[in-house]
Amino acid sequence: MRPAPPLWIWPLGAGLAAGAAFLMQLWAAQTVQQEAEPSGRAAAYARQVLNAPRAPGDIRVLGMGSSLLMAATPPTDQTKTHLHWKRLSNPGLGVDFLGASLVEVEQHPPDILVIEKNLLLVDPQRQAMALLRRNVWLSLRKIAAIAIPSLIQTDPRGEVLQRQNEELTCEQIPKPANAFDFNKYLHLLNTSYSSLQVDSSLLAALQELSKQGVTIVILDIQRSMQIERMTAAAKQTWFTHLRQLLPAGARVAYRTSPSYDNGELYCDSSHLNDAGRRLFSAWWSQELTQIQKAMH
Repeated sequence: MRPAPPLWIWPLGAGLAAGAAFLMQLWAAQTVQQEAEPSGRAAAYARQVLNAPRAPGDIRVLGMGSSLLMAATPPTDQTKTHLHWKRLSNPGLGVDFLGASLVEVEQHPPDILVIEKNLLLVDPQRQAMALLRRNVWLSLRKIAAIAIPSLIQTDPRGEVLQRQNEELTCEQIPKPANAFDFNKYLHLLNTSYSSLQVDSSLLAALQELSKQGVTIVILDIQRSMQIERMTAAAKQTWFTHLRQLLPAGARVAYRTSPSYDNGELYCDSSHLNDAGRRLFSAWWSQELTQIQKAMH
């Protein structure tokens, strides 16, 4: 017969099990807190923006979009024609943590709501299996980080996006490491367009806000000509589908920014740098002025 294990094994095993359970509970609490922070911060900022007092005649313009919008526009701006601009951004495709901000927008709507088109896209890679892989990776990383706090890495771009009221610089934008990563990026864009999916909750909110008299502007901030050429067919098909769901009209407008063939105007072929932002701003101010005139 195999000898029985020594008695001290049992309390040791129980202690290890209790320790593992404690670590999992601690990780879960950290995960909930960390995932709630971006949406909470963005919603609080949206509340601050939308509830701020305004001077007589001011027209409140709120932009919501991805990091493309953050790279192309300032956090705040006021024109001579009383257009008061603020913007909310999140890192990637889809509404993501701006969902909580959308609730604030519905409760306290601006005069003009600008939606950068990436918010309406649905990233097919963020479905169940991708989310499962991400959660497994995060669990391993965070459990290790509990034991060794120095393992916790911060994401500078994510932090800036959460704070909302800061500029996005080229240094904070990760660039494709090689041609393989660049091709994966193109594949993601083409797949997202080809799926013909549109975020249903955001679409419903825009339809309702337009009925309430809010001017909705769907803004396509174009990437470099290289990327635009390689995604043109799928993108055009997606936009045709979107226009069927949200037709242009008195309260819904579509705008497409210029695309530049000069790589020196982009941080990474997608996000505009300071020089590109200046060109975009000149174009965008004219477009906003036209939209303002159309409101009267």
